[in-house]
Formats: sequence, structure tokens, C-alpha cells
Amino acid sequence: MQYMQALTKFLKSVNWKVGQEAKQALDLLNKWNPMDVDDALELLSSAFVNPAVRKYAVTRLQQADDEVNDFVIIHQLCSRTWSPSV
Repeated sequence: MQYMQALTKFLKSVNWKVGQEAKQALDLLNKWNPMDVDDALELLSSAFVNPAVRKYAVTRLQQADDEVNDFVIIHQLCSRTWSPSV
């Protein structure tokens, strides 16, 4: 599958409580073109609780080069620093 940016939207639309739907989504996840690092970060948010989806995100982040990972870490620290507390 091509459209990398559509993967996150697709995964949000999956009803993970329906076993067959979740299985089909995970099959498609493995066939999809690898997503960008910033999209992979979104898969680590609380919106995605499926362990296989989160593992995919971690794998994508591990494949990123050190410069990208440094940027991501700085971005995450800044967003936590400047975000209003709940």
C-alpha cells in the first residue's frame, strides 16, 4: 500500500474489539509502505492501545537515524514543557 499518511487514519478507523477486523488491519499494516517518524509518534499516543500497532511505531522509530531521533526527543520535551497541564 502506498499512501503512508493514510495509515494513521486507517488505523484510527479500526474497531480493535472485533477480532477479525483487528486481524485484517494488522495484516494490512505489515503490507503498508513504512510511515514517517512523525506519524509513527502518533501511534504511541493513547489513541492506539493495540500492542502490535505500538510495536510497529517503536520499530519505525528505531529505524530512524540519530539526527531524526534527536529532533523527535527535543520536540517531545518542548511539547511537554509548553503544554498546559491537565
